[in-house]
Amino acid sequence: MEMEPGDVEKLVRKLRKALKSLPRNLPAEDVHRLRTGARRVEAIVGVLRLDRKKFAQPMLKAIKAMRKAAGEVRDVDVLTAMARALCKRHGDSAHRLLDHLAGMRRERARKLLNTVARQRKDARRGLSRFSRQIGKRQGEKCPGSAVEASRDCLTGDRPLKLMAELQGWPEFDAENLHSFRIRLKQLRYVLQFSQDADPKFLTALGRVKDKIGDWHDWQHMANLAKKTSRSPEDRAALKKIEKIESKKFKLSIAAANALRSHFLSSRLQTLGGDPQAGGEDPGLQSDQMATDRA
Repeated sequence: MEMEPGDVEKLVRKLRKALKSLPRNLPAEDVHRLRTGARRVEAIVGVLRLDRKKFAQPMLKAIKAMRKAAGEVRDVDVLTAMARALCKRHGDSAHRLLDHLAGMRRERARKLLNTVARQRKDARRGLSRFSRQIGKRQGEKCPGSAVEASRDCLTGDRPLKLMAELQGWPEFDAENLHSFRIRLKQLRYVLQFSQDADPKFLTALGRVKDKIGDWHDWQHMANLAKKTSRSPEDRAALKKIEKIESKKFKLSIAAANALRSHFLSSRLQTLGGDPQAGGEDPGLQSDQMATDRA
């Protein structure tokens, strides 16, 4: 799971290429790659402490705008796939929802293309300079090199602070669970860039992140279904969606609590934190942590 400087340069090149040749019809795979690549570059710039550099600020502003616009399209693509699966299993009960999602997709795709057109120049110029910085640091082989920065990342206070924040998170509810997931993603990105990353810990973070994300998608689906519900058929679809969303929510909370009580507690102790002792190993590697298929 460790990320080397060469991997960073590869990520940067891929993002520059994606921005140069983004297809006008915006296939779902291209949107997903753009969003993921942008998020990873943002995280890496922060890890290497380059986010306050003059050249990086216009780049990060441009990348953030494009990442958010891509995320809006990606969300619709995920919901559309879920609605189609629902229709396949339960009959064409979500057809009005699918029509609504199709309109949302067209609107958000247009917004993404316009955003990329405005921000592409600053982003690609900044990515070129960022790539040169990585190559320069790699060649220097000094304490300021990218490899050294990655090693400092694990032993420094950034991951410790993130883990302490996650460990001390308030009781989970529908208002704060998604924010917990965002912090999980940040921690996972930081640790992936470390030489000493624990693969089991990264796997546990990824599984909980995915489980909460699955619930969050169904929450969005339920909210949209409420807005588009008109007929008895629509209300039947809404009932199915709400039942699935409720189940996903309970499983997500159980997974998040299990992560805190075992993995986060032990990692904080290893890195010098002072959390309260966690409970028994909740079996994060068990089938309970696999993606639930409702």
